Amino acid sequence: TDVLERMPKLKQKDDSVSHASGLLLVLDAILKCPCPFPSGFFQMKPIPRAIVNISADPNILPKTISQNDDHDVTVDAKSGAEVIDAFPGLVTKVILSGVLPEKFIQTADVAFSEIIAWTTLQYEGQLYEEDDAVDSDVGGSNGLTLRDGPDGGETAGCTLLPAGKFIMPVTFEPLQQEGYYKVIIELGCRDVRGGEWKVPTSSPLEVIFRVDDEGSI
Repeated sequence: TDVLERMPKLKQKDDSVSHASGLLLVLDAILKCPCPFPSGFFQMKPIPRAIVNISADPNILPKTISQNDDHDVTVDAKSGAEVIDAFPGLVTKVILSGVLPEKFIQTADVAFSEIIAWTTLQYEGQLYEEDDAVDSDVGGSNGLTLRDGPDGGETAGCTLLPAGKFIMPVTFEPLQQEGYYKVIIELGCRDVRGGEWKVPTSSPLEVIFRVDDEGSI
């Protein structure tokens, strides 16, 4: 109200001066108003993320690979995911190992002691491109989802170790069709009430299965 009362007096002066003085009065009143947002509202807060490694189970690797200790790790050029060799009709197992940040555990609303994982398995394509190739029995196009999670249910679980560490084996049923399969893993936790929550990770948990019957046992 004080600003509005002083505005008519300023109009009697030169227009440019009155406009500038009036603008300063308005800005001064705005700056003196209390902030409608709580302190730190616009401050970015980092989200604590779990660090997870994915590796093939050495006990499941075929003899032709496991006996070769210095074999190279193949990485998919597009996604950067590790390529794991698998064979039709054989179980494939990967090991998830990592650690949850201490801040993530401390800030949880409900205590938890169990780590779980859901997987999505997608058929990506054939191993070899052929001019007369017949459509695969798995799916007619790339990206066909074979198994869903987390809607498909829990696929693996383990107990949280001290210092937020965990080691979790994830087993996949035998795949009968040759080809490339993309596995997407989502990490989660189960609290003491039975509630399940997703755990953010520092990088996407993805791996490629290369199913080929050459060299199988």
